[in-house]
Amino acid sequence: LHAKSELAMLADDFERAEHAYRQLLRLFPDSATLKYNLGLILERAYRLDEALAIFREVLELDPRNQEVYEKVKLLS
Repeated sequence: LHAKSELAMLADDFERAEHAYRQLLRLFPDSATLKYNLGLILERAYRLDEALAIFREVLELDPRNQEVYEKVKLLS
């Protein structure tokens, strides 16, 4: 499932990639990495408000993640 999500993301198939990451997050809801990747997909699909919300969730899980902090700052 993770490989499928990565391939879909690389192919800019945002709908399929989002679906795969949301399935993975049902299994691993506290995964900062999976949430971050979902945020990237949403950002690349120009769904910026949704991406921002996901990146904020990532910061709750990993408050010292400077890369995500910069994303939140940029999208706010």
